[in-house]
Amino acid sequence: MAIVQWPGTVGPSVGTPPRRPRSVRRTTSIDVLRPEGLDGQLVLEGRGRDLLTTASGASEVLERASTTIDLTAGDDRRVAGVRLDPAVVDGDRLLGASASAGYRRALDGAFPALTGTGSLLALLLDEVPVMALISRSILSRWGGQTAPSTGKRLLAVDVCAGWVTGGTLAIRAQNGSFEPSPTPPAPVLDPADDAEGWHQLDPLPPTGMRRRRRMDVLAPIAEGEPVIVDAMFRDELTEPGDRRTVLHEYSLLATVDPAARVVQSVSVTAHVLPAPECPAALASAQGIVGRPLGSLRNLVRAEFRGPSTCTHLNDQLRALGDLDALVDVALAAPSA
Repeated sequence: MAIVQWPGTVGPSVGTPPRRPRSVRRTTSIDVLRPEGLDGQLVLEGRGRDLLTTASGASEVLERASTTIDLTAGDDRRVAGVRLDPAVVDGDRLLGASASAGYRRALDGAFPALTGTGSLLALLLDEVPVMALISRSILSRWGGQTAPSTGKRLLAVDVCAGWVTGGTLAIRAQNGSFEPSPTPPAPVLDPADDAEGWHQLDPLPPTGMRRRRRMDVLAPIAEGEPVIVDAMFRDELTEPGDRRTVLHEYSLLATVDPAARVVQSVSVTAHVLPAPECPAALASAQGIVGRPLGSLRNLVRAEFRGPSTCTHLNDQLRALGDLDALVDVALAAPSA
């Protein structure tokens, strides 16, 4: 299958930048596994780590977290099991919640003390609905069956830039074709010269997929300069023939006023997206400029909707709502 370069995308990023002194790096991953086969339950394995790099270049782990979420088989994915580390909340309170409709409301209700904390655990739990959604991408690549109800749901249009009326994906669905979008090979993200550049990841098995996030928070080099945020995420697939490919990838650079904790600027690059219409969502990111960090999760959730936006870019912007605590650590790191 030929790889198509969509307008507005630049191909997968290569590697991970070196860690800068007086910075905090947050990395997370969500693995979507199918231990019972293509039509069985989903297991979402989440891992995350916050790592401080001191002025001398030494590393200090600030926090680790992991989650395992079991989702029932079939189109109506529901939470069937929850295991959390650290177990600071009772995971059983989420049992039975739909992994799609109303999941984040259920999450807020189950763990109100966790909402808005900016913790790794909160971020990993927040990823569940989008991972359940995009996990369907595996089925067409490995010969799985797409249930009729799933097909009807995919006909919804104007929910994002990619699924706009008259767009590539909408026309394809209306014609009854769910041929997968072309996906380029996935370059290695792990730096060869920095074993601590990412948290430890297990090998991804056939029919598995993985979302990886990285967010570097860089303290100002000189007084009066902003905090710099360098972030990215990638969704990777395993495909027949032992191929590892990229389904979605964005990178983001932002500046933050270290005193007011307000976003001063943001620039987003679309690397890999499933349709040529998807990059139209890039302009929506400017809606967070001038907004306080602590408001971003609620702002994006409430206002960033429709064909001018992108579900995956929205998640990237919402993750910036976790920055306050990371900025605190970066600014407090001694400069010498």
